[in-house]
Amino acid sequence: MGRTWTYFYFDSVESTNDEARRASLEGCPSNSVFCALEQTRGRGRQLRSWSSPRGGLWMSLLVRPELKRDEWPLLTLATAVGIARALRSLGLWAEIKWPNDVLVRGKKICGILCESGEDVSGPSFAVIGVGLNVNLTADQFAPEVREQATSMLVEAGETWSLPQVAGQMVEAIGLQMDRMDAGAKHDVLDEWREMSAVLGKEVVVHGPAETLRGLATDIAQDGALLVQTTSGTVRVYAGDVSLRLAQA
Repeated sequence: MGRTWTYFYFDSVESTNDEARRASLEGCPSNSVFCALEQTRGRGRQLRSWSSPRGGLWMSLLVRPELKRDEWPLLTLATAVGIARALRSLGLWAEIKWPNDVLVRGKKICGILCESGEDVSGPSFAVIGVGLNVNLTADQFAPEVREQATSMLVEAGETWSLPQVAGQMVEAIGLQMDRMDAGAKHDVLDEWREMSAVLGKEVVVHGPAETLRGLATDIAQDGALLVQTTSGTVRVYAGDVSLRLAQA
């Protein structure tokens, strides 16, 4: 038996992650999904603005994982696996760019933002934000990201039902979370490796203090990316870093 999800739909909100966090603090149960037709203050990692016009799938999943707290960073990886698997089932060959992007033909189609908090009563909760470009046309992307972004509409040449896509993505994410809760995180990480767009490639990692370049060799059990540099293997954690593939 899979999880039973409860959906909350909004026309327009500042951020579905904020709605989910607010609801959790008010006692909203786990396995709740907050969907909006648009976000006016959507955000990505490092507080970057995330354009969220009508036509995309903007949603946040409120969950209380059974994982140990130090394993929560794996939620982003598990979510990416679920989304990539769902997109592949729809005919779009998706790959995962560490730490939180899903790509199709090398272009970003989805971003993931996981945040956590504590309820007033004590239980910890996680909010998994998903921004999936579904029915967006190329001219809806901001000029500065137009060459790096894509959508399901652009890739498949057809429009999609947002509620149906939301249901498919949520079920796919829930399946991966169930696998993690059941102790099969190694299997989830193996699937992440198979879908990775960065392993085996030269990458450049920009951090707050330095920039490093090397070969992305593997993903660690705690979600860190292992990068082989001229001075040895470095463990890179998502935190405040950004990653891109090195130019040939």
